[in-house]
Amino acid sequence: MPANPPDEIDFFISYTGKDRLWAEWIAWQLEHHGYHTLIQAWDFKSGSVFPGDMHRALLKSKRVIAVLTPDYMQSGFCQPEWQAAFTDDPTGVKGILVGVRVADFKPDGILKGRTYIDLVGLSESEVNTQLLARLENGRAKPATPPAFPGSKKTAAPAFPGSGTGSPVSPPEKPPIPSNLPGGYISRLFLGREEFLEQLRTALTRRNHATAITQAVPVATGIAGLGGIGKTHAAVVYADRHRGDYCALLFVSGDSPEKLRASLAALCSVLQLDAAGALPPDESVRVAAAVDWLASHHDWLLIVDNVDTEEAAAALTALLEHLTTGHVLITSRLHDWADHVESLDLDVLHPDAATDLLLKLTEKQRRKANDDPAQARRLAELMEGLPLALHQAAGYIREQRLTLAGYLATYEREAAELLGWFKQHLIPYAGPESIGPRPVLITWKTSFDKLDADTRFWLLVFAHFAADPIPEFLLDDAPDATDEVKIRHRTAKKALAQAETYSLLTRHDGQPRFKLHRLVQQIIRLTAPEADRPAALAMGIQLFLENYPGNPQDVRTWPRWNPLQTHAVALAAHALDASAPVGLSWLLGELALLLKTKSLYTQAEPHYRRALKLDETSYGPDHPNVAIRLNNLAQLLKATNRPAEAGPLLVRALGIVEVTYGKEHHKVAVYLNNLAQLPQETNRLPEAEPLMRRALAIDEARHGPDHPDVARDLNNLADLLKATNRLAEAEPLMRRALAIDEASYGPDHPDVAIDLNNLAQLLQDTNRLAEGEPLMRRALGIFARSLGLEHPKTQTVLGNYIALLQAMKVPEAEIPARVQSALAAPAAAG
Repeated sequence: MPANPPDEIDFFISYTGKDRLWAEWIAWQLEHHGYHTLIQAWDFKSGSVFPGDMHRALLKSKRVIAVLTPDYMQSGFCQPEWQAAFTDDPTGVKGILVGVRVADFKPDGILKGRTYIDLVGLSESEVNTQLLARLENGRAKPATPPAFPGSKKTAAPAFPGSGTGSPVSPPEKPPIPSNLPGGYISRLFLGREEFLEQLRTALTRRNHATAITQAVPVATGIAGLGGIGKTHAAVVYADRHRGDYCALLFVSGDSPEKLRASLAALCSVLQLDAAGALPPDESVRVAAAVDWLASHHDWLLIVDNVDTEEAAAALTALLEHLTTGHVLITSRLHDWADHVESLDLDVLHPDAATDLLLKLTEKQRRKANDDPAQARRLAELMEGLPLALHQAAGYIREQRLTLAGYLATYEREAAELLGWFKQHLIPYAGPESIGPRPVLITWKTSFDKLDADTRFWLLVFAHFAADPIPEFLLDDAPDATDEVKIRHRTAKKALAQAETYSLLTRHDGQPRFKLHRLVQQIIRLTAPEADRPAALAMGIQLFLENYPGNPQDVRTWPRWNPLQTHAVALAAHALDASAPVGLSWLLGELALLLKTKSLYTQAEPHYRRALKLDETSYGPDHPNVAIRLNNLAQLLKATNRPAEAGPLLVRALGIVEVTYGKEHHKVAVYLNNLAQLPQETNRLPEAEPLMRRALAIDEARHGPDHPDVARDLNNLADLLKATNRLAEAEPLMRRALAIDEASYGPDHPDVAIDLNNLAQLLQDTNRLAEGEPLMRRALGIFARSLGLEHPKTQTVLGNYIALLQAMKVPEAEIPARVQSALAAPAAAG
């Protein structure tokens, strides 16, 4: 067939987002046979106005091909296309509107009775010769033919064809980077088709960012409850438009800290750290992820739960760097900047809510003739809240109830719950509200059917953060006792039962589970007060049983990082007056982690609280109190408050000397820390006896090659250097370096400290060329282990630049030398 002139189009392909695979396959076949087609996926440009593009396409096209599916028939955007063709050709004689049925259904409405091409059940070879497409310059048409949608290999669910055609399908494209929460994708999603169309239009207009916000329905007053389905809608949109994007990314935005942590985690999703080259420092990983987004086009980034002004401000500051893709925000806030369009998502209409309940319970409920009426009644009681509907359906399925049977239980609970729940305490249901909160009754009904073990474990995890909880907390350590193993098995069984009631979501990629934040709140508020201390203590016990390791060692951070927010949450829920066992320990470990990350402001309250708890529990002279005093003093020193740190260190040293004796190895730690204070305040003669005493104790206790001895040697060498005894200091530094390399390997931060110290001494003795490779190596270690923005890295970076300048390296060459040091690979072990 001869080609058409460029300004004439044979066919406009009309379809909905779900049917894009069919539309592209049809367009390709027709153009292969010489027709000229127009299709949204290839011809409508990102950022243009969809209705206008569609109108112009209809004017330019001789005929319209409609890809017929149930979704197409219900689409508000597709109706004008076939209605216009119907007006010009009401009988179908002209063939202006050509229907192509690709799903097993009967077209209704004004298309009922018209002829159409039926592809249902046919093979690729049987339909291949009927259909369309030729490439035009400048279009976004793919370079290879789309796979036949009827094949079993395709993801198009609507077509049940056999896929037995002879043409060889092109190789499947590798999966795009995606971390979409899978639980949402598999859930039934009804009553939101028009909203998804509006969302697509909003994202492809001038604004590249759109916020799904929560409508404020006056009648129901549930705007603050959550569970309206914003996240579900965002994920379903992403999944349906998977072919439009090069990456589908999901991050949490409920706080600036969570946004940064989630962006940093994208480095794994995007395989930016496949070779392990990125340091664990969060800021470096955030920068890498943002750089990727800024340098790539046509990605989708979902930022979930941006519900506070602080979180919104953090995201707004980031948006100026994210202009080459689409940003989809879910939020309870309505006030957004001009470049962010806001779309309100309301509760489900009673018709859609009724349909959802019937479909969710179709296989498991006990059927009755009045099911539609009972489902409608239940849908109205649930106020159209999707989360409540899903949870009610989960209970009905599990118990194999009739809808009427569930409603009877529901109604018996309502009156009791009003008094039992103490509604005036709930921040999202103000004191002026009257009547029951149906979603709360729904959850109460589910809670009461759980066994005692599941209720207890849900109470434990209700005191964690609303972030995903890593399941490795329930794994057995190699030396776990039978008691611990049984406890962990019980907890995992509890998770499985809670999942059947939709009270939590589990993720398989990196095993973790998540409780809805409102479920957590209800569990905490409704649990007997006497049960809470035991639940909190068990949460802390899980940290002890699966201890991530010393938080001062960056090698433990891959396990500590996903636990950090949960440790903060457990500490916040625990009361000092009834502090659970292990609380002061958890506070101390959390503070050490934060201090090592240079988050001093966040760490200090945890240090002070741990000290207060141990003084109350053990008295002022207990060894645990000495530990708290010492750790707090180290933070005060790091924040330039030596006058406050001194009395704490003196008191700590006195406690351990009385407890263990003056020659005990634990005393050496406190001697070293106390000795550094006079050194920092230029009272050097006071420091040296303390340091030499610490060194003697550790050598007697551990022998000459222990890391504690290396620490003492470094401290003493630093003092000797400060008193201009460089010849005495150098052998001590070299000995400390040898000990630490043997103990930790060549790429450990402690080795970097030794290298930096020795390099500075060599610089002071005018041996610059000898010191340069040591300083260079120290900088590389710190950059890899702590990140470029860490204060220790920045200090060594400044030292290295000063050393290069002292060596008279030309200023123009220094940046390249620095970059080479930062990019240097880890040393061989």
